[in-house]
Amino acid sequence: ASISAPLPVGRAASPLAAAAYLSWYSGRGAQARVLATQAAEEDPHHTLAALVLEILAASCPPPWAGREPVRSLQDAHPAASDA
Repeated sequence: ASISAPLPVGRAASPLAAAAYLSWYSGRGAQARVLATQAAEEDPHHTLAALVLEILAASCPPPWAGREPVRSLQDAHPAASDA
């Protein structure tokens, strides 16, 4: 099943590109590539689809990759525990 199946032809690029970005951000690069490619096929000038494809081609990880996980609210916002 495709996320764009219920959309009219020519209207699927934006939801596909958004799903591609979210997939990349979630660490699912293969899924992101499929979705971004589908979006680019739907609209070759779609900026977000092109950006996701460029990010994937450059093997850029999501911004959270490689960071230590936040274990508690105090770890995320040390000043909040002082209040």
